[in-house]
Amino acid sequence: MKFFRSFLAFCVHLFAANCTPSLDIGLTPGYDSSGTAIYLDVSIFIGNVSYSGSSAFLRQISRQDSESEIELEEIRQVSCSGGPPLRTQSIPSAYSFGRWKTSEVNEDTCGFVRYRAWPHSKNYSSCRGSNDLKSEGQGLSGSGMGFLKFPKSSARYSTNISWDLSKAPPDTKYVTSLSAEDLETPISLQTLLETYFLIGNVHSYNKGDFGLYWIDEPPFSTSSLGASIHSLYAQMSRFFHDPVQQYRVFVRHNEHFCESGTGGYRSFTFGWSDLSLERRSENEVLWFIAHEMVHNWIRLESADENFWNLWYLEGSAEYYSLILLHRFELFNDVEYLTAMNARLSGYFTSPALNCTNAEIAKIAWSDGHTHLMGYQRGFAYFVKLATQITRHSNGRHSLDDLILDMVQRRLKGEAYDLLVWLSLLVRELGFSAIEEYDSMADAELVVPQRDSLRPGFILQETTDEKFELGFSEDSLGPGNGLVKNLKPGSRAAQAGVREGDKISPKRVGMWNTIVWNRNYTMIVVRDGEEVEMSWWPRSFEPVVSYQWSRYDNEHGKPGQLLLDEGMTLT
Repeated sequence: MKFFRSFLAFCVHLFAANCTPSLDIGLTPGYDSSGTAIYLDVSIFIGNVSYSGSSAFLRQISRQDSESEIELEEIRQVSCSGGPPLRTQSIPSAYSFGRWKTSEVNEDTCGFVRYRAWPHSKNYSSCRGSNDLKSEGQGLSGSGMGFLKFPKSSARYSTNISWDLSKAPPDTKYVTSLSAEDLETPISLQTLLETYFLIGNVHSYNKGDFGLYWIDEPPFSTSSLGASIHSLYAQMSRFFHDPVQQYRVFVRHNEHFCESGTGGYRSFTFGWSDLSLERRSENEVLWFIAHEMVHNWIRLESADENFWNLWYLEGSAEYYSLILLHRFELFNDVEYLTAMNARLSGYFTSPALNCTNAEIAKIAWSDGHTHLMGYQRGFAYFVKLATQITRHSNGRHSLDDLILDMVQRRLKGEAYDLLVWLSLLVRELGFSAIEEYDSMADAELVVPQRDSLRPGFILQETTDEKFELGFSEDSLGPGNGLVKNLKPGSRAAQAGVREGDKISPKRVGMWNTIVWNRNYTMIVVRDGEEVEMSWWPRSFEPVVSYQWSRYDNEHGKPGQLLLDEGMTLT
């Protein structure tokens, strides 16, 4: 009998060691008496994970606005070969990660965790994407990044996701960005974290493998928007040589002021708010959609848990969203150059112009303009790089070739990290490409070439006014709500803004402030009365900037280009 038990234990261990790592995820929404979902119970069985006791067994990316959304009910670690439970402890970590580890070294760890995830409180301190678990209507939505605990492992997992809707209202539906076909083969943890989950009274626009999903009815035509996104996705997937047509878009209604978007696994999510005083124009919506869609393909593999690669992820999305909209003839020349010039102006006039990429990674979401600098610097870098590659290869190669190489590496499961990217640049441009990258990362000014766009467009030096809201930007957060550090003599002060003014949540988005000839508008409350304030959010300090215009070949001099209403550059 003793031999039999030993032999059985050996067989169990051998079987476990050769099994694919697995995740069995159970999701059960909990409801109040009115039938509104108020929490999500999560259970996860983790099988056959190769584990080192020096690293975390489980971790969870906490939202930057809150550290108390998870109620841990049970966590058990056992040896897959049938050993006793392992002692578990919580360990501190950087980047707002919650982590749990064992004090023992074991290379074949299995485990079970059960916890209750509560949606984010409505007291948001800022607009930070759409990953967090959030209430909407009678339902819940959020990405895996917002509420899932996961192993510290780079393995691919055989994954099963099951829903228990036994206590849900009869019209409840759920949808995720993962398809049934996705779960037929092991998936990476990154894919699971980028998966979006929506449950409730879900409405949809569907066409083939494309879907648009929402709970609260938004203030725009979902059928028209769905048709536009579906058409754009078809063209983009052809450009990126991706035969998969599956794509899902999720629309969130935010009670706080937030209209940002977040790219995920074959999906993106964006929000709308009743508090916005100004809706995006049709062109701005189209660019916004294109930007988030580019994230579906262009990524940079990273083991870091911060924003060091923002210049690549967001800079490439800025660049290709506009380039492709123009190539697809969805933007004409004037619309294209207006949008390109807005991005370039935002870069040269930013108060964060001198922040290095390392500093951006540390500050990230805590400062809006510092965060945007990753987008703007990356955009200028890719514009300049595109011209360098075309010139150096005498037109035989392009930036597209390198980007598509990176995309295909990712789709094939190959490495697509910074070292791979730099090696591709060295192959095209030599080791000077490393020096240029280092200079960009160290915040040296990136000025595209005079002829960096197509023939007939030239880049000209000009002057612009540096961005200045006129008071501390953190005054706009719901946690503050009062004008602080008003700068005397600023345009905000001249418009009538006063120190200590109570700021209403109703205003325009900060994204409006980098667009030409567009004032920043907000409402303050004085003696119970709402007072609307509007001003040009720039200082009186001129800075060197650069803008593109069309070239008049017939007369050999720059032509005149309409940039925006009432503003021209000659």
